Amino acid sequence: METCLILISAFFLDLICGEPSAILHPVVYMGKLIGFFEKYFFKGSTFFQFLLGTCLSLLVIATFTVPTYFLLQFLKERIYPIYFLISVFLLKTTFAIRALKMSAAAVKDSLSKGDYYEARSQLKSLVSRETGDLDERLIISAVVESVGENITDSVVSPWLFFVFFGVPGAVAFRAINTLDAMVGYHGEYEYFGKLAARLDDIFNFIPARIAGFLICLAGFLTGRSLFPSLNTMLDESRKTESPNAGFSMGAIAGVLGVELEKPGHYRIGKSKNPLYTKVIQDAEEILITTSLLALVLCMGIILVKEGFVD
Repeated sequence: METCLILISAFFLDLICGEPSAILHPVVYMGKLIGFFEKYFFKGSTFFQFLLGTCLSLLVIATFTVPTYFLLQFLKERIYPIYFLISVFLLKTTFAIRALKMSAAAVKDSLSKGDYYEARSQLKSLVSRETGDLDERLIISAVVESVGENITDSVVSPWLFFVFFGVPGAVAFRAINTLDAMVGYHGEYEYFGKLAARLDDIFNFIPARIAGFLICLAGFLTGRSLFPSLNTMLDESRKTESPNAGFSMGAIAGVLGVELEKPGHYRIGKSKNPLYTKVIQDAEEILITTSLLALVLCMGIILVKEGFVD
């Protein structure tokens, strides 16, 4: 029951308060640590880039996961109320529902005012691609893609790792996902970030598929057809380079009946509906509904796992 209470408390803490100050946010320090060592580790031949990148990945994961485990073990045995509060806080920092919704809403509001410059600027908090030349359709597409992909990265995955491995598990996932976001891509970091990228693929493999199904179910509960959404998810899931991102993006494209496009990379979904600003609002609705479904799923797993349900 303790695990359920921590998860529910963290969920409501996120919805009410959003992200903590940068000075208190572990992910900020993950980014600083990666950036600091990156300057010294990112050099040499392909082999040494891979070797040093592997060392960086393991160092960052251990730096945040091991102290979390021992701190919580120490507090649980001696000062339980502090243990509970810190567990709730740390778990909350591994996911970001309110921040994701607010970022999407900010882009939507700027587009509604016709301020495309501001919309492109705000979009940078959601995607890593170049936004300067995107038109309204591609801006909206990028927002919906980000909401879909982050339902996996910023909701379902950290919660599932918490359910099975506790707060340290959720922190470990967030460290891996942060590493992937900073160094796990093609180009100059191809081999330096290889381990980070592969770990992120492995850790997200099952959660991404669960997230895709939950998105389709959320669409059904909000008045859309279930099976066409599932078919779109399955048909479109292989169109992304990532083995995981296509599931949640394909699912949300199917639910909303839109085609999502990253120029030069992929087109996902069928353009039954035009991409206009209300689509972002619909994506926000799917985000909240899917998060509630994920919460129910995780609580159910916890109850079965802890023997409350036969």
